[in-house]
Amino acid sequence: MRPLKWARTEIVMTFAGCWRAILLVLVLSFASVTQSLACACCAEAGMRGTIKTAFTGPGFAADAIKMVQPDGKAQLYRTAADWGEAIRGLNNPDKSETYTVRMERSGDRWTLAFKDAPGNGGTIAITLPEAFEYFFADMRPGDVTKIDDVRLYKEIRVAGAFHGTGMFALKTRGRVRAEFIFHGHGSGCTFPDQLHHWTLTVRGPGARYRFFGKLQEKKS
Repeated sequence: MRPLKWARTEIVMTFAGCWRAILLVLVLSFASVTQSLACACCAEAGMRGTIKTAFTGPGFAADAIKMVQPDGKAQLYRTAADWGEAIRGLNNPDKSETYTVRMERSGDRWTLAFKDAPGNGGTIAITLPEAFEYFFADMRPGDVTKIDDVRLYKEIRVAGAFHGTGMFALKTRGRVRAEFIFHGHGSGCTFPDQLHHWTLTVRGPGARYRFFGKLQEKKS
């Protein structure tokens, strides 16, 4: 009977050893997959490019811009030049520089509603194109060479036909365009928490002005 007992012990030990080996393989495989996913989002030194991406297509950038919005405050870009020379098509009698802003998205149109402290307001609507432009660049090529430390400057540019109401209503006819840009920094993949600022530029016959502000993640 003693040899049979030894045989059972040997079988149990062999079975336990197999499970330990399988567990080790699974752990190593998971670590490899995790490292591969992280590496797929790594940015390389000197990296730079511009990509056209469809709004409906897959991609980190397309998903990220759906999850952020202006934080409710907007600043009008001003220069030392006179209001009439630097800014056109903005019919605000109080010439305000700070505004509240609210963004709404419906189908192929984004609408931004602005209002200043005295109550002057209006909306800027952008008819979305089929694709947006994604620009990324290592702004310090050569300063950082370790792949995990390279951070890209990013712009996600959405440009389309302009439609204005209220103080943005135009008195002239022509092809006016509005461009909304999401600004950010980060890895080779774009996530919502990497996008932190925005600018909105309106240009065309009789129109020239720009607003800017900060982004925040949309509340669920």
